Formats: sequence, structure tokens, C-alpha cells
Amino acid sequence: MGSIANAWRRMAAVRIYPHWVQLAVSAAGGLAGGALLVVADPDVFEAVVPWLVLSGAVLVALSPRINGARTRRRLPLPVYLTFLVLITIYGGYFGAGAGVLFFALCMLGTPMTAHEAVLMKTPMLFVSNLTAAILFIARGDVDWGAAVAVGAGAFAGGYAAPALQRFIPEPLMRWLVVAGGCVMTAWLLLR
Repeated sequence: MGSIANAWRRMAAVRIYPHWVQLAVSAAGGLAGGALLVVADPDVFEAVVPWLVLSGAVLVALSPRINGARTRRRLPLPVYLTFLVLITIYGGYFGAGAGVLFFALCMLGTPMTAHEAVLMKTPMLFVSNLTAAILFIARGDVDWGAAVAVGAGAFAGGYAAPALQRFIPEPLMRWLVVAGGCVMTAWLLLR
């Protein structure tokens, strides 16, 4: 919410795909992911999660070579939305690394810059997480002390991030995402 509050105008200026369609797909994906978490055996999916995050990091690292120096692909809307719903299902189910996967989708399948991809991941993953959270609240599955602490930190960090990210060069932004994805993969494998 912090990033959305601070950078709404810049997010609205990224007009590659219709915002409301992406938000609706993200909400549906988050709800499906939350429902999957409630009913599925967590061991099966947790075995795959580190490899999903690592795949996203590798794709981000290779995106300049895959796309060429200046050429950028633009996936047809239905294909982009299919990938988006899969990422937001994962986001609603587990969340960790969903930003890396969304960033990889944007770098490989859209003409978005790294800065635009970082901006656009915020509302899509926020809506995905929000719908999953509503499901968890309705079921009574929330540790409110932890939720308030994490929420306050996320809001503060999210509010500051859009102002700071404008000063980070695009290649460095891409490598920060790659490094974060690799660290997250290692953490997920070791835990």
C-alpha cells in the first residue's frame, strides 16, 4: 500500500496492458492461491518453490541477451494474463519470490523498463496478497500481532522504495533483483 500511495501516478502512466484487467486477474489468482494453501499438502509445493524463484532470477539475468540490446517483446494480452494468473496464484499460495517472477515476466514479455516492472509488480502482487489475506481472515487463520508488525514494516518500506528506485540505474536494478532471487533461493533451500 505504501508504494501504491507514493507512486500511483507513475504506475498509471505504464499503459502496456489494461490495468483493471491485470488487477482482476491478480485478485482471482491470489484467491485461488490462498484457497490452494488451505487445501493442498504444503510439502509438495514447498519442494518446487526454491526452483521457481531461482528460475525467475536466472531469467531476469538473461533477459538482456534474450531480448537483445534494445528489442522488447510484447506478449499478446491473453498470454501475458495467463502468466500473470500463474504468478499471482503462486503469490497467494506462498508469496516469497513472486516479485522476481513478475519482474522476469515483464523483462522477457513486455516492453517495460526495469523501473516500470518494479512499479507494476506492486499493485498486482498487492491485490493478489490482499485477496488471499481476506480468505485467511475469513477463516480465522491470522496471527494478528505478526500481521500488524509485518504490515507496518511493509508499508514504510513500500512508501520509501518508489522514491529511491528512481535513482538506481536499470542494469543495477536488474542485478539487485537477481541477487535477491538467489539469496531467497538459498534461504528457501536451507530452511
